[in-house]
Amino acid sequence: MSSQRSFRRIAYAAIAAATLLTASACGGGAAGDEKFAGKTIKVGVFPSFNAVSTYTDEFKSSLEDSGEKVEFVTVATPADAAPQLIGGQLQFALMDMTTPILAASQGTQFTLVGPGAEGTPLLQDGWSTANIWVGKDSDITSIKDLPGHTFGVPSLNSQIWLDLRTAVDEAGGDSSKIQWVETGRTGIDQLKGGNVDATTTAEPAGTAAAKDPDLKHLTGYVSAGGNLGYAYVATKQFAQENPDLVKSFQEAVLAGNKAFNALSADEKAAVGQQVIPDAPADLLKAARYPVFSEDEIAADNIEAAVERMKKYGMLEDSNAPSADDLLP
Repeated sequence: MSSQRSFRRIAYAAIAAATLLTASACGGGAAGDEKFAGKTIKVGVFPSFNAVSTYTDEFKSSLEDSGEKVEFVTVATPADAAPQLIGGQLQFALMDMTTPILAASQGTQFTLVGPGAEGTPLLQDGWSTANIWVGKDSDITSIKDLPGHTFGVPSLNSQIWLDLRTAVDEAGGDSSKIQWVETGRTGIDQLKGGNVDATTTAEPAGTAAAKDPDLKHLTGYVSAGGNLGYAYVATKQFAQENPDLVKSFQEAVLAGNKAFNALSADEKAAVGQQVIPDAPADLLKAARYPVFSEDEIAADNIEAAVERMKKYGMLEDSNAPSADDLLP
Protein backbone atom coordinates (compact mmCIF):
# COMPACT_ATOMS: atom_id res chain seq x y z
CA MET A 1 0.00 0.00 0.00
CA SER A 2 1.39 3.41 -0.90
CA SER A 3 1.84 6.18 1.65
CA GLN A 4 -0.91 8.18 -0.01
CA ARG A 5 -3.38 5.33 0.29
CA SER A 6 -2.26 4.76 3.87
CA PHE A 7 -3.11 8.32 4.77
CA ARG A 8 -6.58 8.13 3.30
CA ARG A 9 -7.04 5.38 5.89
CA ILE A 10 -5.54 7.60 8.59
CA ALA A 11 -7.85 10.45 7.67
CA TYR A 12 -10.84 8.15 8.16
CA ALA A 13 -9.36 7.03 11.48
CA ALA A 14 -9.12 10.68 12.50
CA ILE A 15 -12.84 11.16 11.94
CA ALA A 16 -13.64 8.02 13.91
CA ALA A 17 -11.40 9.17 16.77
CA ALA A 18 -12.72 12.73 16.89
CA THR A 19 -15.46 11.88 19.38
CA LEU A 20 -12.98 10.14 21.67
CA LEU A 21 -10.62 13.11 21.57
CA THR A 22 -13.41 15.56 22.29
CA ALA A 23 -14.69 13.49 25.19
CA SER A 24 -11.24 13.10 26.75
CA ALA A 25 -10.07 16.69 26.19
CA CYS A 26 -9.16 18.58 29.31
CA GLY A 27 -10.35 21.94 28.05
CA GLY A 28 -7.14 23.96 28.40
CA GLY A 29 -3.40 23.95 28.74
CA ALA A 30 -3.18 23.90 32.53
CA ALA A 31 -5.80 21.20 32.94
CA GLY A 32 -4.18 19.06 30.28
CA ASP A 33 -0.75 19.37 31.88
CA GLU A 34 -2.20 18.48 35.28
CA LYS A 35 -3.70 15.32 33.80
CA PHE A 36 -0.25 14.00 32.87
CA ALA A 37 1.70 15.38 35.83
CA GLY A 38 3.63 12.52 37.44
CA LYS A 39 2.15 9.95 35.05
CA THR A 40 3.77 7.83 32.37
CA ILE A 41 3.66 9.22 28.87
CA LYS A 42 3.63 6.73 25.99
CA VAL A 43 5.91 7.25 23.01
CA GLY A 44 5.51 5.27 19.80
CA VAL A 45 8.77 4.16 18.18
CA PHE A 46 9.59 1.71 15.42
CA PRO A 47 12.58 -0.68 15.74
CA SER A 48 15.15 1.52 14.04
CA PHE A 49 18.38 3.34 14.78
CA ASN A 50 16.34 6.53 14.30
CA ALA A 51 14.91 5.93 17.79
CA VAL A 52 18.16 5.40 19.70
CA SER A 53 18.63 8.91 21.10
CA THR A 54 15.49 8.66 23.23
CA TYR A 55 16.86 5.51 24.87
CA THR A 56 19.73 7.43 26.43
CA ASP A 57 19.89 8.08 30.16
CA GLU A 58 19.93 11.82 29.45
CA PHE A 59 16.55 11.69 27.71
CA LYS A 60 14.96 9.75 30.56
CA SER A 61 16.51 11.81 33.34
CA SER A 62 15.47 15.06 31.66
CA LEU A 63 11.84 13.92 31.70
CA GLU A 64 12.13 12.62 35.25
CA ASP A 65 13.45 16.01 36.35
CA SER A 66 10.21 17.45 34.99
CA GLY A 67 8.13 14.86 36.85
CA GLU A 68 7.30 12.53 33.96
CA LYS A 69 8.13 8.93 33.17
CA VAL A 70 8.21 7.42 29.70
CA GLU A 71 7.07 4.12 28.24
CA PHE A 72 8.08 3.16 24.70
CA VAL A 73 5.44 1.44 22.58
CA THR A 74 6.69 -0.42 19.51
CA VAL A 75 4.84 0.29 16.26
CA ALA A 76 5.60 -1.31 12.90
CA THR A 77 5.77 1.93 10.92
CA PRO A 78 5.25 5.68 11.48
CA ALA A 79 1.88 5.43 9.71
CA ASP A 80 0.76 2.80 12.23
CA ALA A 81 1.42 5.27 15.05
CA ALA A 82 -0.87 7.91 13.61
CA PRO A 83 -4.25 6.40 14.61
CA GLN A 84 -2.88 5.71 18.11
CA LEU A 85 -1.87 9.36 18.47
CA ILE A 86 -5.28 10.45 17.27
CA GLY A 87 -7.06 8.05 19.62
CA GLY A 88 -4.96 9.04 22.65
CA GLN A 89 -3.21 5.68 23.16
CA LEU A 90 0.10 7.46 22.46
CA GLN A 91 1.10 10.98 23.45
CA PHE A 92 4.11 11.23 21.11
CA ALA A 93 5.49 9.16 18.23
CA LEU A 94 8.58 9.08 16.06
CA MET A 95 7.82 9.67 12.37
CA ASP A 96 9.72 10.39 9.18
CA MET A 97 9.05 13.89 7.90
CA THR A 98 6.82 12.81 5.03
CA THR A 99 4.29 11.07 7.30
CA PRO A 100 2.94 14.07 9.26
CA ILE A 101 3.17 16.30 6.18
CA LEU A 102 1.06 13.88 4.13
CA ALA A 103 -1.40 13.60 7.02
CA ALA A 104 -1.64 17.39 7.26
CA SER A 105 -2.33 17.61 3.53
CA GLN A 106 -5.35 15.37 4.11
CA GLY A 107 -6.71 17.21 7.15
CA THR A 108 -5.13 15.38 10.10
CA GLN A 109 -3.42 17.93 12.34
CA PHE A 110 -0.08 16.88 13.79
CA THR A 111 2.58 19.01 15.46
CA LEU A 112 6.33 18.36 15.23
CA VAL A 113 7.57 18.74 18.79
CA GLY A 114 11.14 17.42 18.75
CA PRO A 115 13.82 16.71 16.13
CA GLY A 116 15.16 13.27 15.32
CA ALA A 117 17.90 12.12 12.98
CA GLU A 118 19.35 14.32 10.27
CA GLY A 119 20.54 13.25 6.84
CA THR A 120 23.98 11.87 7.68
CA PRO A 121 26.79 12.61 5.17
CA LEU A 122 28.57 9.71 3.50
CA LEU A 123 31.56 8.32 5.35
CA GLN A 124 34.98 8.19 3.72
CA ASP A 125 34.42 4.56 2.69
CA GLY A 126 31.28 5.49 0.75
CA TRP A 127 28.90 4.06 3.35
CA SER A 128 26.11 5.82 5.18
CA THR A 129 23.19 4.87 7.40
CA ALA A 130 21.28 4.08 4.18
CA ASN A 131 22.91 2.07 1.39
CA ILE A 132 22.27 0.70 -2.10
CA TRP A 133 22.95 -2.92 -3.11
CA VAL A 134 23.26 -4.79 -6.39
CA GLY A 135 24.13 -8.38 -7.24
CA LYS A 136 27.78 -9.41 -7.13
CA ASP A 137 27.97 -9.72 -10.94
CA SER A 138 25.84 -6.66 -11.74
CA ASP A 139 26.90 -4.32 -14.52
CA ILE A 140 25.71 -1.41 -12.35
CA THR A 141 28.90 0.25 -11.15
CA SER A 142 27.63 3.64 -9.93
CA ILE A 143 24.46 5.35 -8.85
CA LYS A 144 24.27 7.01 -12.28
CA ASP A 145 23.81 3.55 -13.84
CA LEU A 146 20.53 2.89 -12.00
CA PRO A 147 18.17 4.50 -14.59
CA GLY A 148 16.84 1.81 -16.90
CA HIS A 149 16.87 -0.80 -14.13
CA THR A 150 14.40 -2.06 -11.53
CA PHE A 151 14.86 -0.89 -7.95
CA GLY A 152 13.18 -2.49 -4.94
CA VAL A 153 12.02 -0.04 -2.24
CA PRO A 154 10.10 -0.80 0.97
CA SER A 155 7.28 1.54 -0.04
CA LEU A 156 6.53 3.77 -3.02
CA ASN A 157 5.80 7.46 -2.39
CA SER A 158 7.69 7.30 0.89
CA GLN A 159 10.62 9.15 2.41
CA ILE A 160 13.06 6.37 1.41
CA TRP A 161 11.77 6.57 -2.17
CA LEU A 162 12.28 10.35 -2.07
CA ASP A 163 15.79 9.92 -0.67
CA LEU A 164 16.77 7.54 -3.44
CA ARG A 165 15.32 9.69 -6.20
CA THR A 166 17.11 12.72 -4.79
CA ALA A 167 20.42 10.85 -4.60
CA VAL A 168 20.17 9.58 -8.18
CA ASP A 169 19.23 12.96 -9.61
CA GLU A 170 21.91 14.81 -7.66
CA ALA A 171 24.48 12.35 -9.01
CA GLY A 172 23.50 13.25 -12.57
CA GLY A 173 21.11 10.36 -13.25
CA ASP A 174 17.41 10.48 -14.07
CA SER A 175 15.39 8.80 -11.34
CA SER A 176 12.22 8.99 -13.45
CA LYS A 177 13.73 6.30 -15.69
CA ILE A 178 14.05 3.79 -12.86
CA GLN A 179 11.32 1.18 -12.53
CA TRP A 180 10.46 1.39 -8.83
CA VAL A 181 9.14 -1.83 -7.29
CA GLU A 182 7.52 -1.98 -3.85
CA THR A 183 9.05 -4.86 -1.89
CA GLY A 184 8.21 -4.21 1.75
CA ARG A 185 10.96 -5.66 3.91
CA THR A 186 12.01 -8.27 1.33
CA GLY A 187 14.27 -6.07 -0.80
CA ILE A 188 17.44 -8.12 -0.31
CA ASP A 189 15.55 -11.37 -0.97
CA GLN A 190 14.01 -9.88 -4.12
CA LEU A 191 17.47 -8.78 -5.28
CA LYS A 192 19.02 -12.19 -4.68
CA GLY A 193 16.05 -13.82 -6.40
CA GLY A 194 16.60 -11.76 -9.54
CA ASN A 195 13.31 -9.87 -9.25
CA VAL A 196 14.96 -6.44 -8.97
CA ASP A 197 18.33 -5.09 -10.07
CA ALA A 198 19.01 -3.01 -6.96
CA THR A 199 17.63 -2.40 -3.49
CA THR A 200 18.32 -0.48 -0.30
CA THR A 201 18.94 -1.17 3.36
CA ALA A 202 18.97 0.85 6.55
CA GLU A 203 21.37 0.08 9.36
CA PRO A 204 22.16 -2.38 10.83
CA ALA A 205 20.80 -4.48 7.94
CA GLY A 206 23.40 -2.96 5.62
CA THR A 207 26.32 -3.96 7.83
CA ALA A 208 24.87 -7.47 7.97
CA ALA A 209 24.45 -7.57 4.18
CA ALA A 210 28.14 -6.73 3.70
CA LYS A 211 28.95 -10.31 4.72
CA ASP A 212 26.81 -11.80 1.93
CA PRO A 213 29.05 -12.93 -0.98
CA ASP A 214 26.15 -12.63 -3.44
CA LEU A 215 25.78 -8.88 -2.85
CA LYS A 216 27.82 -5.84 -3.86
CA HIS A 217 27.67 -2.54 -1.99
CA LEU A 218 27.11 0.17 -4.59
CA THR A 219 27.09 3.31 -2.44
CA GLY A 220 25.60 4.98 0.56
CA TYR A 221 23.21 7.88 0.16
CA VAL A 222 22.09 10.78 2.31
CA SER A 223 18.68 10.58 3.96
CA ALA A 224 16.24 13.51 3.72
CA GLY A 225 18.45 15.29 1.22
CA GLY A 226 20.75 16.16 4.13
CA ASN A 227 18.01 17.92 6.09
CA LEU A 228 15.97 16.79 9.10
CA GLY A 229 14.67 13.31 8.36
CA TYR A 230 12.71 12.37 11.48
CA ALA A 231 10.73 14.08 14.19
CA TYR A 232 8.68 13.33 17.28
CA VAL A 233 5.04 14.16 16.69
CA ALA A 234 1.91 14.85 18.75
CA THR A 235 -1.56 15.80 17.69
CA LYS A 236 -2.11 19.55 17.55
CA GLN A 237 -4.93 19.28 20.08
CA PHE A 238 -2.73 17.42 22.58
CA ALA A 239 0.07 19.97 22.16
CA GLN A 240 -2.33 22.87 22.73
CA GLU A 241 -3.76 21.25 25.86
CA ASN A 242 -0.38 20.22 27.30
CA PRO A 243 2.13 22.97 26.49
CA ASP A 244 4.32 22.38 29.54
CA LEU A 245 4.53 18.65 28.88
CA VAL A 246 5.36 19.27 25.22
CA LYS A 247 8.12 21.67 26.24
CA SER A 248 9.54 19.15 28.71
CA PHE A 249 9.45 16.43 26.07
CA GLN A 250 11.16 18.67 23.52
CA GLU A 251 13.93 19.50 26.00
CA ALA A 252 14.36 15.80 26.77
CA VAL A 253 14.63 14.93 23.06
CA LEU A 254 17.31 17.59 22.55
CA ALA A 255 19.21 16.36 25.61
CA GLY A 256 19.05 12.78 24.33
CA ASN A 257 20.16 13.79 20.84
CA LYS A 258 23.17 15.70 22.13
CA ALA A 259 24.13 12.88 24.47
CA PHE A 260 23.90 10.17 21.81
CA ASN A 261 25.97 12.15 19.32
CA ALA A 262 28.77 12.30 21.90
CA LEU A 263 28.85 8.56 22.68
CA SER A 264 31.67 6.22 21.69
CA ALA A 265 31.01 3.41 19.20
CA ASP A 266 30.67 0.84 21.99
CA GLU A 267 28.31 3.10 23.93
CA LYS A 268 26.15 3.64 20.85
CA ALA A 269 25.99 -0.11 20.34
CA ALA A 270 24.80 -0.59 23.94
CA VAL A 271 21.95 1.86 23.37
CA GLY A 272 21.18 0.26 20.00
CA GLN A 273 20.79 -3.08 21.77
CA GLN A 274 17.85 -1.62 23.72
CA VAL A 275 16.10 -0.63 20.49
CA ILE A 276 16.87 -3.83 18.55
CA PRO A 277 17.42 -6.40 21.32
CA ASP A 278 17.71 -9.39 18.98
CA ALA A 279 20.59 -7.92 16.97
CA PRO A 280 24.03 -9.49 17.60
CA ALA A 281 26.28 -7.30 19.71
CA ASP A 282 29.15 -7.43 17.20
CA LEU A 283 26.80 -6.26 14.43
CA LEU A 284 25.67 -3.28 16.49
CA LYS A 285 29.28 -2.33 17.21
CA ALA A 286 30.17 -2.39 13.50
CA ALA A 287 27.05 -0.56 12.30
CA ARG A 288 26.80 3.09 11.25
CA TYR A 289 24.60 5.32 13.39
CA PRO A 290 22.76 8.51 12.39
CA VAL A 291 23.53 11.99 13.64
CA PHE A 292 20.72 13.62 15.61
CA SER A 293 19.72 17.25 15.46
CA GLU A 294 20.61 19.34 18.50
CA ASP A 295 18.41 22.27 17.43
CA GLU A 296 14.68 22.84 17.73
CA ILE A 297 12.68 22.12 14.59
CA ALA A 298 12.54 25.23 12.43
CA ALA A 299 10.30 26.32 9.58
CA ASP A 300 13.02 25.67 7.01
CA ASN A 301 13.19 21.98 8.05
CA ILE A 302 9.51 21.59 7.18
CA GLU A 303 9.70 23.73 4.05
CA ALA A 304 12.60 21.67 2.68
CA ALA A 305 10.61 18.46 3.16
CA VAL A 306 7.47 19.96 1.59
CA GLU A 307 9.36 21.25 -1.46
CA ARG A 308 10.97 17.88 -2.06
CA MET A 309 7.62 16.12 -1.81
CA LYS A 310 6.14 18.59 -4.30
CA LYS A 311 9.06 18.10 -6.68
CA TYR A 312 8.44 14.35 -6.86
CA GLY A 313 4.65 14.50 -7.04
CA MET A 314 3.75 13.53 -3.48
CA LEU A 315 2.08 16.90 -2.84
CA GLU A 316 0.43 19.59 -4.90
CA ASP A 317 0.51 23.31 -4.20
CA SER A 318 -3.20 23.23 -3.41
CA ASN A 319 -2.89 20.84 -0.46
CA ALA A 320 0.68 21.40 0.73
CA PRO A 321 0.72 22.43 4.40
CA SER A 322 2.74 25.40 5.61
CA ALA A 323 5.39 25.25 8.31
CA ASP A 324 2.98 27.08 10.65
CA ASP A 325 0.53 24.21 10.25
CA LEU A 326 3.06 21.77 11.73
CA LEU A 327 4.95 23.76 14.35
CA PRO A 328 3.72 24.02 17.97
